[in-house]
Amino acid sequence: MKKLFGLAALLMLVCAMCACNAKGNNADNTSEEVATQSAVAAEDASGFIGSWEHGRLTLSIIPTEDTYKCTISWPTSSTETTEWVYNCSFEEGALVGTGSKKTTVNGGSTETAYEDGEVKFELTLNGMLLWEDAKENAGDGLAFEKKTAAE
Repeated sequence: MKKLFGLAALLMLVCAMCACNAKGNNADNTSEEVATQSAVAAEDASGFIGSWEHGRLTLSIIPTEDTYKCTISWPTSSTETTEWVYNCSFEEGALVGTGSKKTTVNGGSTETAYEDGEVKFELTLNGMLLWEDAKENAGDGLAFEKKTAAE
């Protein structure tokens, strides 16, 4: 009976460990876990286009005439939203560009933090998108999950 109980306990432990490991391999990965994955050079920019999300952060990548408008929006509170807006081009398998960071309070007044930001967006092997913000490192360890494909 003791052996049976011990075997059942061991089986439950193994199942729990497998469940935890499986959870670490899906979209619930922490930014740190995902960011340590290798970025891959995309063949074209089509995989970047669309809506992305990481918690309350959203990222929209829209093609324009010859570039891509990349907008990251972060509602920092019920009355304040911070936005990073970048004009990017597809270079060497990534989207790279420059842009600004602005904070809007109560849907009205806007404060510009800077207009000389530099960014690089890369895709990972598991389809996540990494944000590299060279101005203030706001995207360090942060990976977005794709929500909708381009239409």
